[in-house]
Amino acid sequence: MTTLHQPIRMCVSCRDRKLKSELDRYIVEPGVLIEDKTKTKSARGIYTCSKQCLENYTKRRLKLKEGKQ
Repeated sequence: MTTLHQPIRMCVSCRDRKLKSELDRYIVEPGVLIEDKTKTKSARGIYTCSKQCLENYTKRRLKLKEGKQ
């Protein structure tokens, strides 16, 4: 019996690897993150496993951008 391939993605904040279906996907556009509920839009995207991970990621990105200025 063959098993179907299950795509695995990594959370950008905590680096946990989970099934794609278990993660939330956001599209990265200049200055904005847009939730991709269908997980099929063709754009650069990030995956997070929880709202807390999304908040941690955005806080960390803001600190990095402030440090470059």
